Amino acid sequence: MQQVLNKGQQLFTTVNTGRSRDQETNCHLDTLQRVRRSAVIMKKSTIAIYSSVAIGVAAVLFFQGRSDTGKPTAEISIPQLNGAQTRGKELFDANCSVCHGKNATGSDNGPSLIHKIYQPRMHADGAFFIAVKSGVRAHHWQFGSMMPVEGVEKSEVALIVQYVRALQRANNIK
Repeated sequence: MQQVLNKGQQLFTTVNTGRSRDQETNCHLDTLQRVRRSAVIMKKSTIAIYSSVAIGVAAVLFFQGRSDTGKPTAEISIPQLNGAQTRGKELFDANCSVCHGKNATGSDNGPSLIHKIYQPRMHADGAFFIAVKSGVRAHHWQFGSMMPVEGVEKSEVALIVQYVRALQRANNIK
């Protein structure tokens, strides 16, 4: 190593590379900037990958159980209904089938309730009462939010729930 004076008469040392400390510092700063740029690129790449996966999962959930025409493809078994369940079916047909389809198999306006998402451990009976009374913000499907259903009494919702649960049990959704 040798010592040399720069224009401002400040003392600095050169290394075997023949670079001054200022040049070495600039080289280190350049390297640090490259590392930071790489970290930013990696972070953006990670975000892009996670976003792509999330979009893919959303697409699978959206198109699951749907045909090319957008109509649900659920084929279900219809159980033998008791008196309360039969009354629940009548109430369902009058108040719910416009969106949730015949026998709760879904439509272009609403999801099938004969789906594992609506099994009792995921959506307890109380969820149906809340949905009828207050509506539901869209959270599983792309059909939009469900509005409250006017004019349906709690006792009628209980019968509708009995009917839907009978359909679910007949189709191994327990």
